[in-house]
Amino acid sequence: MIVSASRVDRTTLADQVRRARVEWPFVDAVEVDHGLPVGLLYAVGSRETNLRNVRGDGGHGWGVWQRDDRYWPVGPAYLADVRRQAVDAASLLAANRRALGGWPAAVAAYNAGPSRVRQALAEGRGVDYYTTGRDYSADVLARRSIIETLGETTVQIIPRARWGARHDNGFTAAPLPAEEVWLHHSVTLAPDIQWIDADRDGVDDDEERAMRTLEGIGEDRFGGGISYTFLIPPSGRIYEGHGVGRQGSHTGGRNDRARAICFIGNYETHRPTQAQIAAAAWLLRHGKAQGWWRHARLNGGHRDLKATACPGQHAYAAIPAINKLAAQPGGGGAAPGGGSTVSKADVVDGLEQYFERERHEPTQRGDQPDMNLRGSIIHTHEYALGAYQNSGAIRQEMAGLRAALDKLADAVAAGGGSSAAELKQAVADAIRENIVQVDVTVAGGSEEV
Repeated sequence: MIVSASRVDRTTLADQVRRARVEWPFVDAVEVDHGLPVGLLYAVGSRETNLRNVRGDGGHGWGVWQRDDRYWPVGPAYLADVRRQAVDAASLLAANRRALGGWPAAVAAYNAGPSRVRQALAEGRGVDYYTTGRDYSADVLARRSIIETLGETTVQIIPRARWGARHDNGFTAAPLPAEEVWLHHSVTLAPDIQWIDADRDGVDDDEERAMRTLEGIGEDRFGGGISYTFLIPPSGRIYEGHGVGRQGSHTGGRNDRARAICFIGNYETHRPTQAQIAAAAWLLRHGKAQGWWRHARLNGGHRDLKATACPGQHAYAAIPAINKLAAQPGGGGAAPGGGSTVSKADVVDGLEQYFERERHEPTQRGDQPDMNLRGSIIHTHEYALGAYQNSGAIRQEMAGLRAALDKLADAVAAGGGSSAAELKQAVADAIRENIVQVDVTVAGGSEEV
């Protein structure tokens, strides 16, 4: 029997896709590169693993899209390379379509294999006849149809009840829409970006602990529970702090008319992630549409109002970019495709935060440090891959630049004065002095390479 409805509801699917787009922002680009319909990779991953990077299928399936080690040379190292997983899955789906002529058959073949799909068709049956549950492609394509309509709704705000708020929800009612929105940072240790949900409550364990820690700090200092209106960890997930219609304790003298967005972590010493910047921009747009505040922009950082470093020099420097993104149609959605979205700074900051966390919490994390370090390794890989993908174009551009300068040198030399060789040497020296020396900042120092 073929079913036409998805096995998961819209809310569950939206939460899976939102999380996946934060953790693996390259997936949309991989779909485009391989000519897949919008959302198909997410839909297949949702059916296979609920978009989790896991080992399954009796130990034979690896990664988000469950590459089978009985047919492909994959193993534990495959889990550390989600980009490769996405490319492999997309390549197989595209090849199936070329071989079978349509997406329902291509998706069914992803599960049952092309020969079984051809057998089903030869027998006059539907393409799903030999798939798991006899509904694989129907279910996947139903999920894809939902994903295609999600748009910005894939970003969700995790409410107080889900992260386990225990104290008061602010102090008193506060008028809406708010006149101002200010950026803060918590200064506390940032949660690890790698998703771990051991208690299976749908909320990252490390982020839950971070929220409860901040709630405890706010309760101890001011007596009104968590101080901030919304909080965003490095993953880009958005957490409700005190209710948006309640008064918190974040911006002295303005708590009645202002709301606060807080980046969890210390952004005097670390840079906010692209996921945090995109989430803050989305939240500003969403809040204006909901009537929470008058304008879809940050008024500034806490330091603009008092003598404090808050929200940290790096988060403060990101405010213009957040406001610019919030002003764009669709601003704050998934990161555009093309290359790696992970910068050198993200790599360095991720590793610094990991080792800082392990130094302060060596016993609380039990046997999880390798899992946490893997997140940093994945970011390092993505940064290196992005650089590799662009290296050919860079070399080509440099070769063209050198050829053009050689011609210029020849022309100038023909007019008298310096010889062509002298001018070419001068050009080479200039290139070496201005391009070859690259400043690499690593944990408080710099090294020329």
